[in-house]
Amino acid sequence: MKERNSSCVEKIQPVRWQNQERRRRLRSTAAAVLAVFLWSSLVNAQTPSAQVQTESRPSPSMSLAAPAETESTSAPDSASQMAAPTEVSLTPEEIALNTEQLQALFLKVYRTKDWPKAQAISKELLRRQPKSSEALYNSGLVFAEIGQLGWGIARFRQALSLWPSFSEAYRGLIFLERKLKLNENEGSRVFWFHLQDAGFRYLSLMHLIFFSLFLFGAAGFLVIKHLGRRRIAKITQESPPPLPVMSFLFCGVLVLALMSSLIKWKLDRLDFGTVVSPKALALSAPTAGALSLFEITEGQEVLIENTDQDFYQVLSMDGLSGWIKRGEVIDSSLQN
Repeated sequence: MKERNSSCVEKIQPVRWQNQERRRRLRSTAAAVLAVFLWSSLVNAQTPSAQVQTESRPSPSMSLAAPAETESTSAPDSASQMAAPTEVSLTPEEIALNTEQLQALFLKVYRTKDWPKAQAISKELLRRQPKSSEALYNSGLVFAEIGQLGWGIARFRQALSLWPSFSEAYRGLIFLERKLKLNENEGSRVFWFHLQDAGFRYLSLMHLIFFSLFLFGAAGFLVIKHLGRRRIAKITQESPPPLPVMSFLFCGVLVLALMSSLIKWKLDRLDFGTVVSPKALALSAPTAGALSLFEITEGQEVLIENTDQDFYQVLSMDGLSGWIKRGEVIDSSLQN
C-alpha cells in the first residue's frame, strides 16, 4: 500500500509542476492582454486633434446649450428657413496665419457672433485639416448658428465618426435632431441604424477584439485548471471536481463579444450620409426625369448603398430605397 501511494505521489509531483507552469504562462498572457486593452482604451480616449486644448473649444450659444428649455418653444422649420449670411473672404494676412493662430482667431470671431467671418475661417480650417474632429465640430457650430441645421448635423456626425467619444459633438447632434424632430420615428429604424445609435457609438473594433482575447484567455485558463484537477483526481482515485461554472460563463460572454465584433466590423464598412437640403426627393433611377418615390427631410441619416455619377442610392430609416442627388446628401462616415 505504501509503495502504491509513493508511486502516486511521484506521478502527481510532475503533474502539479506542469500545471503550475501552465498557470504562470496563462497569467502572464492574460496580464499582457489586459495591459494592451487598457492602453488602447487610453489612446482612443484622446482627441485626434490633441494640440487644441479643451478650454479653447468654443461653447455653443444658448440656442444650442439649453435644449431642455428651448425644445418646446422652438419651431423646427423656422431655423432651417433662416437666410444664410453673406459670404466673406479671408484677407491675405489671415490666410498666412498658421493653424493654431487661425483657431484662436476663430474663437475670437465666434464669441463676437460674426457668423460670415466664422464660416470663412471654419472653411479654411477644414481645408487644412479635412479629417480633424475639432474643425468639423467648429463648422457644425457655425452651421447651426446660421440656421442650416442639416449641415450642422452632418458636421457633428462626421466629427463623431472620427472621434466616437466626442461628447460636445454628440450633445450638439442630439439637440439638433430634437430640434428637427428626427427622433420621433426612432422605433421604425432599420436594424443597422438602431445598432449604430444604441450599442456601438462609443465602442471601437479594437476594444471588442482585445476584450474577446481577454475572455478567451480567462476561459482557457479555467478550462485547463479544471482538466488538471480531473487528472489529479483520477490518479489519486478521488471524486472528480465539479463542473467549472465560471468557465461556461466566460465562454458565453466570449461568444457575445465575438458576435459584437463581427457586427461592429460590418457597421464600420457601411457608408452613412446626412441629408442637408430641406427636402430631398428620392427617385426611382439615377436620372433627373425619373419617378419621385418619397421625400427625406433635412438632417435625416441614410445608408449609402451605391453611387452613380451625380446620384447616391440611399436606404432611409424606414427601409425605403431611392436615388438622391449628391448635392442633397453628404457622406458622414469619414473613417471609411
